[in-house]
Amino acid sequence: MENKLNIEKYNQASSRCATSAPLFAGLFLSFVLGGCSNTKATRIEARDNAVTLPELRMAYNFDHDKQAASPHAGHAIELGVTKTSGSASQALTSGQLPIILDKTTFTAPQQLINDFDLTYRELSWRYREFNYNEGKLGMEISAGLGNALIDLKVSTTTQIASSRVDSYGARAGLGLIYRLSASSSFQARGLVFYSPLHNFGVHDIERYELVYAKAFFDNFRLRVGYAGLHVIGYNLVESDFKLEVSGPVLALDMEF
Repeated sequence: MENKLNIEKYNQASSRCATSAPLFAGLFLSFVLGGCSNTKATRIEARDNAVTLPELRMAYNFDHDKQAASPHAGHAIELGVTKTSGSASQALTSGQLPIILDKTTFTAPQQLINDFDLTYRELSWRYREFNYNEGKLGMEISAGLGNALIDLKVSTTTQIASSRVDSYGARAGLGLIYRLSASSSFQARGLVFYSPLHNFGVHDIERYELVYAKAFFDNFRLRVGYAGLHVIGYNLVESDFKLEVSGPVLALDMEF
């Protein structure tokens, strides 16, 4: 009889564990993937739609040794650097939680000026394939590692605070290329950067661009067009931040 009761208790405990496991797994994934936002401070926000996004990219192609900068299929390793700056005002109205940066508290109501400098670096593998519309339309995929360095400053007429965040993570990209000629093309590309360090720093970056690309001297390519960046950052102790920039992009690619 005692053995039967023990078996029933064991079955009940197992059933409770089996029922709770998906709940705990869901909560864990929500914590890992969702990031940790600070609900005790107002988020720092800056949106600047009149900036230039310069970029420098170097690539080594494994299966193309002549006219490497022309749009072609194959594998490559890429190293890229993007730098930009932005500035925007933010109104902290009555009743809002304060903005906190570098142990400095900005209380409502007042007008803030948010300035930031962003440097983004990445190292990735890239693959391109041209199989559509007689080889004119191609697809590009890429994956690798990225680093986002942000200098953030918040100021008013009486206060000023600044902070730097340096975050590492994974990045993935997808693009389309339409070849106009052997050396020129239109390109549309999107990028996602994700950092697992949610408590402090950049959580994710989204970047998009639409450009005209022209190759010259076999190993060089210019890209001119329009691009945008969206950056989300979390901070458990101080204010989270959301930064958005967009504008003309001028990029130089070196491929070998």
